[in-house]
Amino acid sequence: MATPRAVRIPRSPPGSAGPPVPEPPPVPAVGSAAASRSVERRENRAGRQRALRLTTIYLGALLLMYLGFVALDRFSPGGTSPTATDGLFLFTGLAALFAVGGSMVTLGPAPRAVEVGPTAVVVVEWSGRRRTFPPLADLRVDVVRRYPAGLLSRDPVEAVELTGDRRRRTYQVTEGLLPERRPGRTESIG
Repeated sequence: MATPRAVRIPRSPPGSAGPPVPEPPPVPAVGSAAASRSVERRENRAGRQRALRLTTIYLGALLLMYLGFVALDRFSPGGTSPTATDGLFLFTGLAALFAVGGSMVTLGPAPRAVEVGPTAVVVVEWSGRRRTFPPLADLRVDVVRRYPAGLLSRDPVEAVELTGDRRRRTYQVTEGLLPERRPGRTESIG
């Protein structure tokens, strides 16, 4: 057995409280060029939660139907025998195709986040793809439908339609994430 050796632990010089703390980055002044280039990232928590829960319900229902049909096929007279499984493979392939396609349809309209900047609005979609729209001042945002808080999402969700530069997309976002607006239209109060 080896003899224990003394270990030196470096000590900070007297008067210092610990490792140096880096200084925070300077905050740009309002109206400066750096402030105008800043981008506000708005996370879409409720919209993503609704899409995930809807996908889970869809996949659960699809799995139950698949298991029911397989059991019906296996245990019914005249069903496929264990040696003739071509029909079962085809049925399994179709179920997998429906699972992937349905998941894409339910997850697709729920973006991860929306980045609002002075020159563009960028929607970061579920797959990570970034779609660029005109700035918020020039973007038409219509609320198509409002979903209340409930089983699918703890917070209310809005289905909004973004229209700009000949492009129109519909997304499910957290309520108030994108304010409803129609550029070129004067709003009257009262």
